[in-house]
Amino acid sequence: MSDFLAAETQARQWLVPGLLERMDRTVITGAEGGGKSVLCSQIAACLAGGVHPFGGNVMGDGNQSVRVLVIDCENSDDQSRRRYRWVIDRVKAIREQHGHGLVDWNDQMRIDTKPAGIDLLSGRDISWLENAIQSLAPDLLVLGPLYKLHHRDPSEETSAREVAHVIDGLRERHGFALLTEAHAGNSNDMQGQRVMRPIGSSLWRRWPEFGFGIRRAKSDPGLARASMVDVVSWRGSREERAWPASLQHGAVGLPWIPDAEYYDSMNNYE
Repeated sequence: MSDFLAAETQARQWLVPGLLERMDRTVITGAEGGGKSVLCSQIAACLAGGVHPFGGNVMGDGNQSVRVLVIDCENSDDQSRRRYRWVIDRVKAIREQHGHGLVDWNDQMRIDTKPAGIDLLSGRDISWLENAIQSLAPDLLVLGPLYKLHHRDPSEETSAREVAHVIDGLRERHGFALLTEAHAGNSNDMQGQRVMRPIGSSLWRRWPEFGFGIRRAKSDPGLARASMVDVVSWRGSREERAWPASLQHGAVGLPWIPDAEYYDSMNNYE
């Protein structure tokens, strides 16, 4: 133990200072149509474009090179294309507003859609995914949602444990951070608020370092899609991270923007 503690500690490998570190596992949950896919797309596109995913500012000198691989296991090509075109156009506008040049999106970000899902209990699909990771060497892998990563009973612990083992093995070999999403359960807590823990095997509640749910805020106007949400931590985070307490749809800038207090907290990580 003395030798272990005496070894030099590596510098933090932040992808976003204070928010996302290499090798982190983050699961975002929410109700159906609650905006979690847009939020994942926003985080992915911002990192590839060198923009803070909540602050909306260009990070560093604007040339931060974060490679992002998206494996969308739920949406069709056209559905994903519409969403990412909308989000990336907003990232481009932020870069232009701050006087920064164009991003080579082919080099920084790649996407593959698998609407039928993939089966990480199958050697063939594991090999396919690892080849996709090797071809880009991503810093961030956006994969999911969780229930589309195998074809067995989503509540079965054994299958979930094997899928988690496969993902962790890939993460260890290739050194990426993982961002995925899951549907929240339908039950309510004692305050009548929807529980944000992911449905399916209870393993998914313990597995990630960070788990956040986006839940329609009481102040939301109540339209078909939520425009104001609370960001709820449903997993005791293993380390502190600078996530906002609430988000709302932005008419300009990023699709989801944080509460005003968030910008003050960002100063702690500059």
